[in-house]
Formats: sequence, structure tokens, C-alpha cells
Amino acid sequence: MVDNNKRVFWHFTFKDILTILCSAAIPIALAIYTAIGSQ
Repeated sequence: MVDNNKRVFWHFTFKDILTILCSAAIPIALAIYTAIGSQ
């Protein structure tokens, strides 16, 4: 039971990390694109 809970917790944590990375990647990509475009 503990193992199953750990797996579910890891799954949600991994999903949250992916969501955070995706939401953070958009402004970072825009900043890089702007920096390259302004040079």
C-alpha cells in the first residue's frame, strides 16, 4: 500500500514538474527569441 501511494505521489509530482517546466519555458523562450532578434 505504501509503495502504491508512493507511485501515485511520484506520478503527480512528475506531472506538476512538467507543468511548471512548460509554463516556465514559454517566457524563457520568448526572452531568448527577443534577445536574439534585438542583436
